[in-house]
Amino acid sequence: RGLVDVTDDLLRFAGNVSVEGLIRQDMAEQTALKWDADMLEGQGGTQILGLLNIPSIQTKTASTVGSNGNTLHPEDIINLIAQMAGANAHTERGVSILMRPELLALIGTHRNTDEAFSFSSAFQNTPFGTSLWGYSIVQATNISKTRRKGSGTTLTYVLTLVPSEILVGQSGILDFAMTDSDASKFQTATKTIRVVSWVDMGVRHENAVGLIDTLSSVAVGP
Repeated sequence: RGLVDVTDDLLRFAGNVSVEGLIRQDMAEQTALKWDADMLEGQGGTQILGLLNIPSIQTKTASTVGSNGNTLHPEDIINLIAQMAGANAHTERGVSILMRPELLALIGTHRNTDEAFSFSSAFQNTPFGTSLWGYSIVQATNISKTRRKGSGTTLTYVLTLVPSEILVGQSGILDFAMTDSDASKFQTATKTIRVVSWVDMGVRHENAVGLIDTLSSVAVGP
């Protein structure tokens, strides 16, 4: 749920601009971003239990382990997907690879000791593309860049999942309401716009989600 205060003056003197419509549109967009963030990293309870916090998903440690963050190697992601398949996840239905844009940029531009692109054989339309090993890439800034390990506080992760195994349930769409019933709001000529949504997420088979966590950088290839 969310709240936005708006003055009566703004509503009254905005001319042809629908201030309430603009606010509602922005609240709807922010609500969708909140859903995404919670579906990734929510703690459960009054929040959605995010994919990272489901205890029995498939996990893999990056090939180079550091005390303050691990280093991703070209083979780590495809090996994680193979691990999911070995655990009977339906990877043949398609896999999405989720990561931050900054990590994708590191992967796409990283060169090995021979000055060749380390991940070039994996990319479609090298050095940047929309897939690795034929699996779709999803860039998302909702993926954290504040994961922690040792003194490392700006770490991130890669998530792999079979989209058809992710179930999202929603009751209705978005419930908007406006009120000035609070006495102080009435006295200051302010109204409050509220939005409430009811949504949850679950995973049909938890082996259909994989995680490589606490990444600091990308490795030089062979």
